[in-house]
Amino acid sequence: MKVLKKLEKCAIPGAEFDSSARKPPPRCYLGTRVEIMSDVNEWLHQPNAEKKLLWLCGPAGVGKSAIMQSIAEEYADTQCLGATLFFSKVSGRDEPWAVWPTVAFQLAVKEKTYRAYLHSEMNANPRLLKEGLREQFRKLIVEPFGQKQVIRPSRSLLILLDGLDECRVEDPQGEIVHLIAEFIRDYPAAPLVWIIASRPEQHLKLAFERDEFQKHLWHLIVPVDSSTGCRDVERYLRSEFSGIQRGYPSALPTVLQWPKEADLCSLVAASSGLFMFATAIIRFIDDPFIGNPMSQLDLILSIIERKLPSVLQQSNPLSLLHALYFQILKLIPWSSYPVTRRILGFLLLERGYGAWRPKATSFWALCNVLGIEQNVAYGALHMLYSVLDIPDPDRAFSTSIRILHVSFLEFLEEPLFSGRFCIQEKETLGDLWQCQLRILQQVNLSVDYPLPQPANVSLAWPSLHELHNKSHRNQLWMRARVTFWDATFRAFGQGEPTGPFVEAVGRMNLYKFADGYELPETRRLPQIFDWFSSYLGGDLERAGLLMPIDVRNSSFDWIQRSMVSFKIEYHDPHPTIKEAFTDSVPSAIDELNPGLKLIRHPISDLLSDLSKHAFHIDRAIVVGSERSGRSAILVDSNHERCKIFYLIPYVRPIM
Repeated sequence: MKVLKKLEKCAIPGAEFDSSARKPPPRCYLGTRVEIMSDVNEWLHQPNAEKKLLWLCGPAGVGKSAIMQSIAEEYADTQCLGATLFFSKVSGRDEPWAVWPTVAFQLAVKEKTYRAYLHSEMNANPRLLKEGLREQFRKLIVEPFGQKQVIRPSRSLLILLDGLDECRVEDPQGEIVHLIAEFIRDYPAAPLVWIIASRPEQHLKLAFERDEFQKHLWHLIVPVDSSTGCRDVERYLRSEFSGIQRGYPSALPTVLQWPKEADLCSLVAASSGLFMFATAIIRFIDDPFIGNPMSQLDLILSIIERKLPSVLQQSNPLSLLHALYFQILKLIPWSSYPVTRRILGFLLLERGYGAWRPKATSFWALCNVLGIEQNVAYGALHMLYSVLDIPDPDRAFSTSIRILHVSFLEFLEEPLFSGRFCIQEKETLGDLWQCQLRILQQVNLSVDYPLPQPANVSLAWPSLHELHNKSHRNQLWMRARVTFWDATFRAFGQGEPTGPFVEAVGRMNLYKFADGYELPETRRLPQIFDWFSSYLGGDLERAGLLMPIDVRNSSFDWIQRSMVSFKIEYHDPHPTIKEAFTDSVPSAIDELNPGLKLIRHPISDLLSDLSKHAFHIDRAIVVGSERSGRSAILVDSNHERCKIFYLIPYVRPIM
């Protein structure tokens, strides 16, 4: 079982067709996509066919993922479904280096001999799962299934890769196609068949359409605005409208024809075979928080009436869907929209923000990071249930908000589509930095108590259980603390306005510079010093927040003895040495971080050390305001392969 645990650790979580992370998954509505499913079944039942790679291709929103889900479910009870991987940019299932471990994990669960092969290979090379894409593919797929044939199933094993275009970075996408196509070309008898679904992006078209691969590839297009696609959408809409009508027996009695046939035809025509548009309008019309499907339908029809003539002149099949997204956002009261924008901005951060990532941050935690109360948050998202999966309050403590389709994410990021609703990453980074600073300010507010106090963190949305609140406050502080300076450099890069940061320095309690705002073992400290003394030095001096000091003839009577001072030695390439100095109760230092091993000394030891090394200190500044709490930063860089920093709370008033 060890090999399975290692594979699972490196696999993409939630990528399987039956994962709870994807529930409810998109699937073909009963009686739709019959021709495509028939074609796929016929292809899969040709055991000696040369074409062992199917590219299911179509634009966003046409229903490719639903088709792939239906294929997986149809073959799940047979012995031929090998592995499934459903990429999702909005859910964070997009890591290219985890593709082959994900496939291998699922195959190893099913095939005992393959599991034994992997056990041997991973013992021989413990770093196998950390190798590049090509080497992983060679050891996990080519050798066992092509060269050594460690398993001989009665039927070929089917591997499904859905949404390859949502895999992070274009180059690995093309490489994945090349590796599979080369494998099929070089090992035609290997017992694997592959289906890849994606948009027809140019780099993927070039990868699939190489001449040397054509006899091994079958290209199946899911077209937009085809007659069968439109019939399938019509069947879906009729069924969904019947369900909505049954849910409102008083407002929509079944004797009433609703919607009118002409209106239904308008919706079908507008959908152009795009199931994403059809499902979006159904969610919009059936929004339980509006509770008025008739008025919602009228609104959709008015959008179509206004936008359809201009959309028909455009080559972008998603234009009408973008028009729908625009109208949905327009329905949000302008007074509520700033909060909506902040929440949506966080959901767009692919790399997350420090320790906070969209897919791993519950709705509750996100609101407390942003400082948004529960009722305000739900009010700001009230009109977005057709485009977002918003957990109800009972699930909000453990469940994140999810964008339902990547097309909405792309709409928000592209100003040509979203106009005034476009959200830029820079705007979100600045907002989250301010939130992080707010948390740290609350923790470090006291200028009398030597240590940070996470209990001071204010929760905009508190839990009913105080233990949860206490744990959450600590988590908010630690996450803000360990990434604060990384986030600062990300939000205020070269050329960015520095006014907000200079203003923040005046409010920061820099008595607690090291323990309150940054872990003492920070790798950022040299960069932080250069930032203060050089990049921002002039701005901080003009604001009265920075001054040089002479320590060579100092008596060091300016040290705030009740706070914690630090000495940090960087020895390249050896480990960093950290020492803490304080005259407060020594045991209180343990509250700082129980897992942090610090050498502790009284302030007298610090004075002795400074007196001995004062003439080696080549740079010394004081940063911060007298009112909020300042810190002296002393740098001794006169040692080979070693640089020493002193972070010392400074209390002498400015003369």
